[in-house]
Amino acid sequence: MRIVSEAVLPMVSSSARPRCQAARGLVPTTVATLCLLVPGIDGAQSGAGADLALRQFENNVASYLALRQQVSTSVQVPTITSDPATLLLTVNQLAHRIRAARSHARQGDIFNDDVARTFRNRIKQALRERGISSTELLSSLREDSATTSRRGMTVNGPYEWTASEQTPPAILTALPPLPDTLEYKLVRRALLLVDVEANLVVDILPDALPGD
Repeated sequence: MRIVSEAVLPMVSSSARPRCQAARGLVPTTVATLCLLVPGIDGAQSGAGADLALRQFENNVASYLALRQQVSTSVQVPTITSDPATLLLTVNQLAHRIRAARSHARQGDIFNDDVARTFRNRIKQALRERGISSTELLSSLREDSATTSRRGMTVNGPYEWTASEQTPPAILTALPPLPDTLEYKLVRRALLLVDVEANLVVDILPDALPGD
């Protein structure tokens, strides 16, 4: 399990899932530029306001990754092992250090007002273009996912993996790509940004799905 992130080179995977691959010694490509590669977004979503919001998101994510890189250097990366206890210990150590380093983290640190508005608009447009309603989308997910509340999950807290399934492609294709260590998770109508290697909720965007 890779714990320490190095320089990040964003890319869009062949499966159409926005991802970034870590690459040693390479300068990160801006998220704003990469968003031009994301399908399903028309000109209405690529105006000056949206571009500025995407740059803000890029900077917010970069700040988190810089903090994460700094604290993760003190986490001992285990040798290859299938022992769940050893892996869990490493995850918990990383989460503890990140949590301590951003003890003042609050909802909206990553998804600030401008970013939240742009993300909601992109998700709404992507669903509309595909003729999908929020209700239909939620009902298409695993039954217990669609009825699970994000109650109890907070920024800087642990992520509950039973709370959602794979975030639908209709949502992923509307959003900027992320580095390998981060993923978007849909829990009911909220969008969570999750550090999957630390099992940590980085930020929460409430009402990410539009009301029908």
